[in-house]
Amino acid sequence: MESERFAAAEEWEDFVSRSFYALAMESAVDRFTAVARLAALSRGVRLSEVATSAPTSLRRTASLVRSNPSEDLLFLIQLAGRSRLEQAGTQLVLGAGEATFCDPSVPYTIETSGHQVVAMVPRREVLPARATSAAVRLRPLSLDLAPLRVFRLLAEEMISTPGGERDLETGSVAGAATELLRSAARAAVGDDAGARSLSREHQLSSVKDYLVTRLMDPGLRLEQVAADNAMSLRQLTAVFAPEDSPAAYIRRERLRRAHRDLTDPGFAAVPVAAVAARWGFADASTFGRAFRREYGCSPQAARAEAGSSR
Repeated sequence: MESERFAAAEEWEDFVSRSFYALAMESAVDRFTAVARLAALSRGVRLSEVATSAPTSLRRTASLVRSNPSEDLLFLIQLAGRSRLEQAGTQLVLGAGEATFCDPSVPYTIETSGHQVVAMVPRREVLPARATSAAVRLRPLSLDLAPLRVFRLLAEEMISTPGGERDLETGSVAGAATELLRSAARAAVGDDAGARSLSREHQLSSVKDYLVTRLMDPGLRLEQVAADNAMSLRQLTAVFAPEDSPAAYIRRERLRRAHRDLTDPGFAAVPVAAVAARWGFADASTFGRAFRREYGCSPQAARAEAGSSR
């Protein structure tokens, strides 16, 4: 997705207010620059990646809350640099690898610099039962929490994916994103055990979303998949069992995407071996055998058939 670049604080203030909700710029240095990328999913979920060259201060004033109400929660992951937030008498400083919720229905100030991933999500989608936004706002969270690590990977993948490709999976991704943020909200209100003990269905969804961002890596290992999702290898296998296995899922999804590329006229000039390598198959012969087992024909035949049908 194309990045939008800003060299003036006024332009940045206007962009932030249009993309999220109305905010007022309090201060910025003279040589201010910012870069942002956005992705809108279904179910009201919006994702963005933001980098600023120098500290800026934005305020959500009481008048802006009244004139420009929002039913969303903002979720901020600090990747580099730091942010200081103040809301309803609480202050929080976020360093790299930390995250928090903020409530735009309550006035707040944020002084931020560096690199962040930001999500806007309807509060009804993420707040735990009987919890109010006061229970989650400005509660520090760490990316050591498995659902947040997966959410970060998912958000970065969707933000960097071209709109046409992203639209194919936006519904399932939005569902996974809200479930992961719901787990973060449970952690924020003190239900850490519940956040770590996702149901099998939610664990499976989280692992699959993680794997989608790694399919192009020919060195992907199940041991690393398990470790990155705070599981043992046995637990990872159990999440997929008995209907499937992690290795079979990876192979099937790689083949599905390779088949999509081979039947796409935009990839007609790309050699079959290059398509195989793009989706993590280091050996073209292995790819050819796996493709034939899955689709009943060779990769070359699938490409030729797609070409003749157009």
